[in-house]
Amino acid sequence: MTALSLSQTHAKDTNTATDWTGTYNTNFGQIILHQKANYVVGTYRDLGGIRSMYVSNNQLIGVFYNNGKEGHFKFTKTAKGFTGKWGWTYKLEGGSWDGNLVADVKQHYLKGQWNTDYEDLFLIHSPTGIVAGHYGDKGGMIWGKYAGTKIFTGNYTNALGREPRTCSFIFTDNNTFKGKFDANEYGSWNGTRVRENTTTSSTTDRSTAPQPKFKLKITLNSFKCNGADNLFNREQGFVYVVPSLQTMGVDVKPGNFNIQTGDQKVSEHRSSLYTPDARFKENYPVGTAIQINNSAVYPIIYPINLFQPGRYAAKMQFVFREFPVISKGGALVFAENERINAKRNIELKEVLKFLSGQTRAEDYPLVNGTNGRRRLPNSNDTFWLESIGGKRYVRGYGDIIEPKKGKIRFGYHYTMELLPL
Repeated sequence: MTALSLSQTHAKDTNTATDWTGTYNTNFGQIILHQKANYVVGTYRDLGGIRSMYVSNNQLIGVFYNNGKEGHFKFTKTAKGFTGKWGWTYKLEGGSWDGNLVADVKQHYLKGQWNTDYEDLFLIHSPTGIVAGHYGDKGGMIWGKYAGTKIFTGNYTNALGREPRTCSFIFTDNNTFKGKFDANEYGSWNGTRVRENTTTSSTTDRSTAPQPKFKLKITLNSFKCNGADNLFNREQGFVYVVPSLQTMGVDVKPGNFNIQTGDQKVSEHRSSLYTPDARFKENYPVGTAIQINNSAVYPIIYPINLFQPGRYAAKMQFVFREFPVISKGGALVFAENERINAKRNIELKEVLKFLSGQTRAEDYPLVNGTNGRRRLPNSNDTFWLESIGGKRYVRGYGDIIEPKKGKIRFGYHYTMELLPL
């Protein structure tokens, strides 16, 4: 048989007319498979999990685990089940692996849909104690063993083709778990079972806002004048720093948005992190940092997989005016002296992915000459991506230049982190 290259096994094909879901008795024991869209997961006896790498028409190519050792297989669907080959390498030189479709075996406690702090899970739970499932909608998968102590230990991937990472869940009952991933502590990845056969009627209480998936804290650490257009080497006026985020759950009710598509636009939520007294000018000497350390917390209702790149962004607005408000027509308005009014996009999806441990700092390119800052997609600022004491932080820096003359410059530092729900 021709060896399969990595590029072949990681390919994605949308032609998936064949459904692999079911229980199969094979010449190496029973397997249970479940297909979701273009991805298949499964359990292999009491030995380990099965995960697809390529699904197309009547072919399923993937990886299986035998007590921790990784093997490879290729199945071809037949009227009664499948025929196939397996091996410890991509050459599939281990021999035949054939199976017949049989009546579905009764699965155990963990089977079904689970909402988690990050992506949702759909689990299958073999009577042998092996658990496997789908994680999110991008081909992420999870597999491992569920012990009599109600502890699941195993691995997961964020998306098709990503490297496996470790995870563990403690099930306090059959409806909730407290989990961890990588080197994080228990409580860093938690979940709740989605009840089956539940319906929403017109009498449902729609006054309760959805539970947030995340709580994002943004702290304005400091800002500094980096350039002036006068001989005094300083600027005088008023600085305002206002972050704003979309997809918030503060005033959103279940009837006001579609959680499956995320199409409903949610009002922008703004919190001023620095607002001076509008009556008195402040001095901003060049090179002197103004320490602030004011914070705002935003509950976010949508899971990460519903965030569209460039669509659900946070913004950091930086305003510099040289004069206070004036009376005009009986109303107080700002004079025509606004020198800087910059709204800087921050790609919220990438921030949450890093803070929740789904990406690494190394996944984002370094920016030359920035002392280790990295570039996030669709973002104007640059960022330090840090892990300190088991917790992650995104520290942003913005460099703002007055657009007309290009002499007045300000820089600001801020920190983003996740808080416990």
